[in-house]
Amino acid sequence: MIARKELSEPSMEIVFGSSRDKKAKTPWRLLGLASLGLVLVGLYGWDELSHTAVVEPVSTGEVSLLAGSEMVSPALYLQEEELSIDSSGEEKEVLSWILTAQKIEKSDPSHAADLYSRVVEFQPDRVQIWKTIGHLRLQSGEEGLAKQAYQAYLHEFPRDVSVLGLMAELEIRSGREEEASRLLGRALQESPSAGLWFLLGNCHLARGKEPEAIKAYRETIQLDSKHAEARYHLAHLLEENGQVREAITILEGGGRALFRHHQDRLVAQTGGLPAEQVFQRISLSTDALQLATVASGFHSSGAFEEAKALLDRAVTFRPDAIDLRHNRGTLAFELGEWEVAREEYLAVLKMDSTHGETHFNMGILHEREERLEKALASYEATLQCIPNHTGAMNNIGALYLRVGRPAPARMLFSKILTKDPAYAHAYVNIAWADLMEGREEEALTSLRKYVSLVSPDQVEPEVVGKISLLEKKVLEKE
Repeated sequence: MIARKELSEPSMEIVFGSSRDKKAKTPWRLLGLASLGLVLVGLYGWDELSHTAVVEPVSTGEVSLLAGSEMVSPALYLQEEELSIDSSGEEKEVLSWILTAQKIEKSDPSHAADLYSRVVEFQPDRVQIWKTIGHLRLQSGEEGLAKQAYQAYLHEFPRDVSVLGLMAELEIRSGREEEASRLLGRALQESPSAGLWFLLGNCHLARGKEPEAIKAYRETIQLDSKHAEARYHLAHLLEENGQVREAITILEGGGRALFRHHQDRLVAQTGGLPAEQVFQRISLSTDALQLATVASGFHSSGAFEEAKALLDRAVTFRPDAIDLRHNRGTLAFELGEWEVAREEYLAVLKMDSTHGETHFNMGILHEREERLEKALASYEATLQCIPNHTGAMNNIGALYLRVGRPAPARMLFSKILTKDPAYAHAYVNIAWADLMEGREEEALTSLRKYVSLVSPDQVEPEVVGKISLLEKKVLEKE
């Protein structure tokens, strides 16, 4: 927003569903981009491959094994009496290693893997044991050695879907999503499954290839309509791509409260009669998370009164929830209830004096009340909590402009643009600094850049008028 005709300032901070000191575009928290879990018959437990900053603490239950990934030890199990069979000394030694490894697989998987490695060193034709070695290396946390074992196994058995999937997961752990995608493509050619498609979707999402991720999650749901994580991630991506109504459909029947919360939020975001019906139902809820999630939908649609009403109720159940109190204060400010906003912000800072977003919003509140010194102190406190917070830096520069000090203001705006060349507010403000010092051509360039970065409906008429005036002046000089 442009709070005053000579300043351009960012909107107030709101932290619906975001992590500490990190605003999110939407209040989604991905389910950890959960992989297939490397589950090997209880020997290697569930392990979420989280490639996001925030993981929603949602249990997804048991994870099915990939087809053919049963945990087998060596291709042949031995009994004690088999050592008495007439054979060479070397053969007996190899059989002894196998027998010993069988006994210690669960108690000492790393040592067992070492013994099996000796076996294939002396008898290379026992290639199937490489799969067992890989499993044991995973169990003992030796992922690099596990990859080597699986690679040796795949050299002889390149179509084993279970090992291809496990190798893909290990590549994801190493940040090699492209290689993981290649392995998953091979596995899907052999045996398409919901688990493989889901893992491929996670690979695409980690690489920023959202259209491919959407396709993979759709394939997952096609094969397993109850795959909760795929539905959740797909709905998130659809919303990000503006396909809100389809996202609502994907969330239907998810069977989880979290799904219903986001579905209600999206309905609230679309507005109209369904949103009113959601509000009537949710307004009686005692679930603070549900109330906050749906409130974010009303906030996105501009229905601030409905959003605040839900947060008012949520705060009664969770008065110690910092984000709830912060957002309630922000909505109160947007509704002109400044004293309520102040009370909420002070309550937040009493609970957490390092909550940078609240310091920032307090600065905007102080500016609205023309308490410029207090506003400056709040913005400086923001930077103490969140170094290089562009909004605070911009507003400190704007305060310098207000008191006629364009030089230090310009330094701050230039610093912002070095860090974030697309930060629109800094361009319009640096133009005002240029005008104060008589640099009209530079100001025109900055204003044009500002207009190119924001949508047409966000450009203030004053900026358009200033551009027109400066263009005329430049032409006259020519």
